[in-house]
Amino acid sequence: MEIIDLAIAKQMTARYESTRKSLIDSTYSINDTLSSWIPIEDLKDYINSLPETATGVRVYLGAYDETETTYPNQTAIILAGTVDDNGSDNDVLNGYEPQENEGGLNPVNKMTNCPPDCPTCPPCE
Repeated sequence: MEIIDLAIAKQMTARYESTRKSLIDSTYSINDTLSSWIPIEDLKDYINSLPETATGVRVYLGAYDETETTYPNQTAIILAGTVDDNGSDNDVLNGYEPQENEGGLNPVNKMTNCPPDCPTCPPCE
């Protein structure tokens, strides 16, 4: 990871919104996820729950189905702890079978998505 300039970050998120998000919105007739928020304590708890053998965390994009009550059909963020698997950082969503001492590698979800839970508008409109 590296820190990027705020202007570049704003350009990247605007490009995502005008290309990918707008396509998803029009295709599925929804106001799709623009961001997800994780309380710092939840993030710390998740990281601390990973086994000592963990090498990192992989971030996946997924999609809720229409029965999800808060974010129907919206993009979802899924975190999965990774471990060294013969020289490759692997995770359970990618087929890795955890060893007995590797509890805590289960994927996690249910962050607070914007929209609808945005700190400011217009994303929530």
